[in-house]
Order: sequence, then structure tokens, then C-alpha cells
Amino acid sequence: MISKSKKLTNVDVNTLDLLPVAVILFDAKKILFINKPAAKFLQISNRLENEKHTIFDFVDKKDHVQLKKASSQAGKKAEAVSITLEFTNSKKKSFNTTIKLNALWIEGKRAVQAIIVAFSDQPEQDQVKELFQKVNVNSSDVVFNFNFKSRPNVKFVSETSKKLLGYTPEEIYKNPTILKSRSQKEDQKYMILSKQDYLKVPGGKKESKYVVRFRSKDGTLKHIELTINPIK
Repeated sequence: MISKSKKLTNVDVNTLDLLPVAVILFDAKKILFINKPAAKFLQISNRLENEKHTIFDFVDKKDHVQLKKASSQAGKKAEAVSITLEFTNSKKKSFNTTIKLNALWIEGKRAVQAIIVAFSDQPEQDQVKELFQKVNVNSSDVVFNFNFKSRPNVKFVSETSKKLLGYTPEEIYKNPTILKSRSQKEDQKYMILSKQDYLKVPGGKKESKYVVRFRSKDGTLKHIELTINPIK
């Protein structure tokens, strides 16, 4: 643990403690420092207790790879790298958390600074569901929401998927590849399940419409009008 008595190159610990945002300094082996807002966020009474912790102790396992990649990218770029992860504090309460990562040097060693810029204890899936319910309460369409910056990518599927596709939202959350594998081979490119898919779709960077032939769960071949609408 780096205490306030030690020199931190490019880092003023006293200033970090005065910031209204949560800041965590860490390297591959352990958490080096957390300021007071971060200690409150993680529900840790004594920051010195973090000597035995790594940042991965507070991040959901499904997000570990994403955090490692983003931390590596932050070391190669001049600007901050933003990602959304699921943090769990010492009280086992989870938060969907957006952080910005910056690389810096502490006593001649490379480290990463994570600034928590936004968090919510409401599951992201519930937030998206609430939004679409407000916008599209009486819609008979199947509504999907994808977020390519996090895993899993599918954040919301409307209840109408059961009637029109034969699959419940829960089945699609569990196995999103259903959307692609049950589509005719020639139409699979329009079922966007990843950023790579998105970049390959003609006109995918703006609102676009396509007809997709989809084999429902009972074997019926259906012609679906698919609208892709990017949301920033």
C-alpha cells in the first residue's frame, strides 16, 4: 500500500482525497491507493486494509478480461479509456459502474488510475427495460438493445419475442446466438451480436431496415422486417 508519506510521481494523494469522485490506483498485483470517495463506494472502513486486495476482487469475474484489456489499452494511449463493469463492494452489493482508466507512473513503476464516473445499483437490464417500456409500451414489435462495450451484449429483449420468434427473453439472454443461428445463412449478417457485426452491416452506422428470414422455435419460417437504430 502506498501511504501519503511516500512519493507518488505524477500523483498528489492529498488532492485525490479532496476530489468528489472515487479514484482507485492499482497495478497488476494490488490496489495501491483509493481515495475517501472510493473507500465509501467499496464500503471499506480502513483503506490500509486494501494492501491484500487487487481491483479484480471487487469486479465481477465476467468483466475481468475486459478490465485487463482496457488497462493495457490505457497504457498505450494518451487519452483515457472508458468501460462499464459490474463492481461489488465489501457488503456484496453490486453496481453497474462506468470508469475511466489512465496510465501513470508511481515511483518508477507503471500503474493505472481508475476514476469512477457513474454507477447505479439498478441492474442495467432493468434500466433499459424501464426505458423501452416508457417509449414503446403498446408495441407489438420485438425490441432488442445491444451494448458492444460490455458483456453480455444483449441488454434487453421485449416480451413479444415469445410470440413472434418462439423464444422467451430469458432464452435469448442465455444464448444470444439464437438470433443469428436461426436466421437464414444469407441474412445472418444483419443480426448484429458484436461490434464486428455492426461494422460489417451495409448502412449499419445509421438507421437501416432489412428483411430477415428467421426460423422460429416451432420451425416456422418467418420474414421479419429488422430495423437497426444506433443509439449513442
